[in-house]
Amino acid sequence: MNKIHVLLLYVFLSVYLSLISVPLFAEGGDGAKKGLYQVNREQFFSELAGVLNAHQSEFATILTRVDNHYGAMYEIAQATKTAKGVHQHEELYLNKMEGVENVAVYGARNIPLYTMMMHALIPAVISKDVWFRTPEMTRDIYVALFNKIKELMPQYDFSNLHLLVDKSDVQYDNFRKKYILGLNKRGNHFEHRPADAVIFIGSPETGDRIQQEIYDKVTALKDKVPPFKQIFLRFGSGLNPVIITEHSSKVIDAAVQGTVESIKVNNTQDCIAPKFYAIHSDLHQTFLDKLVPIVKQLKFGSTKDPDADYARLNFATDLKDLLVFKEKYKDYLLNPEAVIDEGTMRVDPHVFSFPFKMFKDVPLNDFYAPFILLFEYSSDDLKAIANDPRVRERAMYASIYGDSGNIDMWKIRKQFEDNFHSTVLNLNVYDEESGNFPFGGYGGTASTVTLMSKEGLTPAIERFSINRPLLFSRDGAQFISQSQSMSVKEQVQGIPAEDEDKETREKYLQSILLLASDAKTATILPSVIERRWNLLRKRQDSSRPYGLNAIREKITSGGLASVIYCRRYQMSKQEIEYFWGTKVICIEDHKVEKVSGVVLHNEAIGVEAIGMNRALGEINPNQGYGYLVPLMKDRVIEYRVTNAISPGLMPKSEVYADFEREIPRELTEKMQNARQELNEYVVGTQLAGSSGAKSREELKEKVKSTLKEVITELFTFVQSRHPMGTYVKNYGESTTGDLGIQMTTFHYNPNNIVNQFMDRLEVALSETKERLTSFDQPLLQQQMMKAHYETGTKVLSSLMTNPAELLFQERVKLAKTDLGFIREIRVDFMDGEPVSAHPRYSHEYMREDEEEAKAVIRNFFAKAPEYYRYLSGGADVAKTEEGKWVIIELNTGANSGSAVPFVFPIERHRYISTLQGKNTPFLEKLERLFASSLEEQRNFLQSIPASAEEEKWQKFNIGETSLAEYAKWFRDRYLDEWRKNPTKESAEATLLKLKKLYAGLGSEYNRDLQLYVRGSENYLTTKLMMPAVQ
Repeated sequence: MNKIHVLLLYVFLSVYLSLISVPLFAEGGDGAKKGLYQVNREQFFSELAGVLNAHQSEFATILTRVDNHYGAMYEIAQATKTAKGVHQHEELYLNKMEGVENVAVYGARNIPLYTMMMHALIPAVISKDVWFRTPEMTRDIYVALFNKIKELMPQYDFSNLHLLVDKSDVQYDNFRKKYILGLNKRGNHFEHRPADAVIFIGSPETGDRIQQEIYDKVTALKDKVPPFKQIFLRFGSGLNPVIITEHSSKVIDAAVQGTVESIKVNNTQDCIAPKFYAIHSDLHQTFLDKLVPIVKQLKFGSTKDPDADYARLNFATDLKDLLVFKEKYKDYLLNPEAVIDEGTMRVDPHVFSFPFKMFKDVPLNDFYAPFILLFEYSSDDLKAIANDPRVRERAMYASIYGDSGNIDMWKIRKQFEDNFHSTVLNLNVYDEESGNFPFGGYGGTASTVTLMSKEGLTPAIERFSINRPLLFSRDGAQFISQSQSMSVKEQVQGIPAEDEDKETREKYLQSILLLASDAKTATILPSVIERRWNLLRKRQDSSRPYGLNAIREKITSGGLASVIYCRRYQMSKQEIEYFWGTKVICIEDHKVEKVSGVVLHNEAIGVEAIGMNRALGEINPNQGYGYLVPLMKDRVIEYRVTNAISPGLMPKSEVYADFEREIPRELTEKMQNARQELNEYVVGTQLAGSSGAKSREELKEKVKSTLKEVITELFTFVQSRHPMGTYVKNYGESTTGDLGIQMTTFHYNPNNIVNQFMDRLEVALSETKERLTSFDQPLLQQQMMKAHYETGTKVLSSLMTNPAELLFQERVKLAKTDLGFIREIRVDFMDGEPVSAHPRYSHEYMREDEEEAKAVIRNFFAKAPEYYRYLSGGADVAKTEEGKWVIIELNTGANSGSAVPFVFPIERHRYISTLQGKNTPFLEKLERLFASSLEEQRNFLQSIPASAEEEKWQKFNIGETSLAEYAKWFRDRYLDEWRKNPTKESAEATLLKLKKLYAGLGSEYNRDLQLYVRGSENYLTTKLMMPAVQ
């Protein structure tokens, strides 16, 4: 064939392809048909959600070719919810995704409608073309669903979304060459830059192999490939264990219901279905007694039968593996009558119960069948489960059931979170999963984002990978967007204050605080405002200069001391002072009233510094100005003041009193009934056994029923005002974020809340000897509020006695770290200036976030009136998914664990060292070690006793500082040094040092050191993946 023939053939093919409208790749241009690209996204997805909702039966008819009816309806609901949530949850990401030409997708064989929503329709609104490879098993389902959507939405052009069905297109090698790499048919010439994004759903091994093949091909042709960036999102699957702890007696029914739910959603043929359950021995038999009878009553039927609980399997090629497993473990099968029929592909739910000693031997397979594997464990066994390599490698979700008020739950959750799981409390994963949020896990096979790129004229192909949950819009916006990222200045500056004169704002702030200090005052005349304000000012001497420089000067001239309770420490005063990093004044001595220099009053978290004022220095930063500190302890006042200074910097909040008049009358009456029933229960309990007393149990059940209705209806009402949900605050809560027991209107269990409340009420009544006439009596309320971690008890007590000041803070979407923790920073500040900062929920290295969070606090107080600049505290500052910083809480006064050594000893010493301008003796010792050899550092870490291997909630001497805390400090210092010379070579050298430093340290099940290395790898990888910040 000569050149003329080749040319003629090329012209013929070009004309032919144009006639049948199958472009190889969309080249764009003003004249090109755009399809869904750059459509009005809010309108499109709103209409799509309406179509899915209005035509459920039509979509169910298609889906039930492969799903059972229950699973089909669940999938339609999830797809609808995702469509509704695109604008609210993903619009900011999608706005940043400019310049995306092509997205290539390997479609999942199951959940076809949900897959099409997340991985076809959403990419299609920001990419000029989406090439969707349909899987053979459900190809006709995808085509039918797509045709139905087009039929019901004829006003839209779907031409940029290509469902590939031809064998020549879907064959693996052809799809990779043509749609992923942009190569010609022979694979030796690039007709287009590689696709900007590749989405793979399926076997992790297959996904890794495909990604490696892509990399190998691009590397082989690196001199020919044009500059590009490509992200490869590999969605895998997890084991998703369910842990039913010894504290689960009140939530055991919810755990059983969640187990049954997993069977009814497509016969557990889903990547998020739990693969095994661990039940504590105390509740194991109870769980079986409840679960097995329900399972035996489940109905088998056609996929189209709405009354059937499960149907034939559709994703298994044969059932031999199931039959082999059943035969091998038949002695542990609790319902041996369960059917496996190879002819009809019917597989009944099978419930196996194993002793823990068999855990390592029983295979944790993806059966894609309703095989429920239960393991009976004791408390000591849980570490082995969380640390099992099979569980850790496939870490995704872990559902943990137990009493949220029990501090042991924090430890149990931490065991799984340290092994890369995202944990959910008292919920099943089907409740948690949402198509608008990152999905997956941090285990090696759960989910991975890989960035491959060639920048500029260099022929080198760079490739980096991170294991983390994935969301196409978020990952695309982060790694392949061509738009400019938000500058640091834009992130931290906050929203400017409204235009109004200084005097008016000053009066407004004064009135907020004065009204708070005297709640009975309905109106305050201007003259009264001025007089009362002057009285408040006299609490703290305002003549001193404020700011860190002034404090440092006073420390230099007069010294630095801390007021503490010395009796809690069984050691000498010299050892106590080494632990605290300052001189100490023992509050029990009652001898000192005034001392020179600076005195800190941050001994007791949650106890106001003003209550410890028996010892005062020339400067007492924790006591603030006037009575600001005790007033600002009220979350309502804190919000109003913060919003007055910098509107929008704290998430929108409102108190119960703000909307009380809008609450439906039926709910108001129900709350009145609940109060009356509670009063009757209180009186009736004390009169139990006397003539005419109501049945105590009868009355208790009546109270519980009403309270469940009240909490459900109230939270539903609040949710209607704040669709994203709210955090409930201002009811005497403490450390709820640290322990993961926040009370929210978007994730709650009314049964758990009410049961916790009623259990505490019974205890309180038994401990109160005085005759009571009502629930709201102070003596009883004191008993009710004694339970430090029982958020359910405290919320309901406040709701039944004084609901007006309950605060509902609007939920904002907070960004997460690479290991899946909230990007929230605790910033300790003094006189309105940041002193030190550290991540609140993660032990990852986050210096850039710390610096930005400190800038937020600095800018906030720069806007505040002068008297606010005397405030000190520990603010919680968080980054939202759209890149803005918000203040969650200011926590003024003595409310910061990182300012006291019994919670965070190293952070305390960082705080003091920064404050006084020189290292404490303890921190100086660590700095000398860092300057020494790697061998000396290892010797030091090896010298830490086994009893101090893991971090404790509270410490009483410096010797209780844990191996994990020391190891983290060394990690931070090494990465601090890397930041001074941030190259790929220095990154590799830093990681090598850390691995050598940690090698062999810690016990078998201690994941802390591994997490430090993993977090360091992710940090360095991410920094090297991102362009240099200008």
